[in-house]
Amino acid sequence: MKELKEYTNSELLGEVEKRLLSSKTTTFPKEEKVEKPKFDVKCSICGEMTQVPFKPRENYPIKCYKCYKAAQNE
Repeated sequence: MKELKEYTNSELLGEVEKRLLSSKTTTFPKEEKVEKPKFDVKCSICGEMTQVPFKPRENYPIKCYKCYKAAQNE
C-alpha cells in the first residue's frame, strides 16, 4: 500500500496551484462580430454627411462626430 504524505497548509496550496495551472482551461469560441447597418444622415449643425449605426428618427437632430464631440466639451 502506498504511504500518504502529510502536507502543511502552504505546501497543500502550492500543490493545488500547480494542478490548476497545469490543467487545460476551457476556452469558449469567440463571438463573431456582426457589422451593424449604417445609415447616411446629414449633420443638423454643420450640414456634413455622416453615417450612424442606428436608424435615425424623424425630427431628431443628428450630429456628426466632430459636432458631437464639440457639444460634449461645452
